[in-house]
Amino acid sequence: MSAIWVSDHFHLTRHDRRARLPIGSVYRVWRLRDRCICTGHEIVVRGSLAGTTASVKTAAPELPDPRSAGGRAIGQPERVCSHPSHRLRRASVDDAVAVSDLWVRSRVASIPAIPRPVHSDDEVHDWFARVVLPTYEVWVAEAEGELVAELVLDDDRIDQLYVDPAWFGRGVGSQLVDLAKQLRPSGLDLWTFQSNERARRFYERHGFAAQEMTDGDNEEHAPDVRYLWTNA
Repeated sequence: MSAIWVSDHFHLTRHDRRARLPIGSVYRVWRLRDRCICTGHEIVVRGSLAGTTASVKTAAPELPDPRSAGGRAIGQPERVCSHPSHRLRRASVDDAVAVSDLWVRSRVASIPAIPRPVHSDDEVHDWFARVVLPTYEVWVAEAEGELVAELVLDDDRIDQLYVDPAWFGRGVGSQLVDLAKQLRPSGLDLWTFQSNERARRFYERHGFAAQEMTDGDNEEHAPDVRYLWTNA
């Protein structure tokens, strides 16, 4: 079975160029949404290339469980989504310094909407190198060799989502949330500070609903709120 690329409208292409496909042939394809690989389909070609149509035979998610094979999905691509200005990829322990530096930059830029970090930069670097990257599932957005956003998944929880200040409002955070939904289609939850109104609006736009609040049951002793997204 061959593999080709298709768009939202199932216009058949191969490496971004029109391809001649035999009528009646069956192909395993990737459907693209917002330029991101979303899910696999099997199609049957129904006509000639001019005005080609393709009927979907199956539409089951193709991404394997990312928690298999020691925390890394077998066959899961390194680069899931490519954009004109950046790409999304799975992070490795070699990214520890860059990921932790990004976390610090974003946290500091978000003050006073969120509290100051309670740990030093060195402690944050050590935490990412020794705990986060070896233990959790970490994805990053990379532009011209520099990391501009990061997503940390702890089981079905978005544990961390931070964007470089220079990239605020450019959609990369939304792309990482969409990726998290693809990887965890059964649902996601997360905590954010009650004072972080920008983050709360962001998550609510993406279908998350507030479930509970605390008066500061965290290291910063700042009121927070838990959000939940379900694939209803």
